Amino acid sequence: MKRAAVLILAAAVAACPDPVAPIKTAPIDFGRQASIANLTIYNLTSATAEQVSALHGSLTAELQRCATGPTRYDLVLRLERAQTGRSGPLVDGDIIAGSAIVYDLTTRQAVAQYHVEARTGSPASAVQLFSQRVCGAVFAN
Repeated sequence: MKRAAVLILAAAVAACPDPVAPIKTAPIDFGRQASIANLTIYNLTSATAEQVSALHGSLTAELQRCATGPTRYDLVLRLERAQTGRSGPLVDGDIIAGSAIVYDLTTRQAVAQYHVEARTGSPASAVQLFSQRVCGAVFAN
């Protein structure tokens, strides 16, 4: 019985997706050199305009803290999942997921791309956790 419980727990942990998965990893030292000129969010979910606005505000504030380098880039967020049971803010128990794509301003080529997910079970809001994960994934090196 104990062994079955351990196997079930191991299978459940293995099934949990990584909250940040690189699709195209940023070059070494990118994070120290980069800052964001423009942030665009494409909402591919049923999230309300107010929810997307809150996410934009949170990301903007977080990017001002973590993306402070001299070289400017565009950041496009494809919001692919915003699961909530209500029309209010995305908060505890909600899920936000999407692709964060960084584009070179001159060539319009993607420099880096990450799939980011935030699933909250703590007092932090899903929006805040998602914003922190975008900064950690793209600008941490």
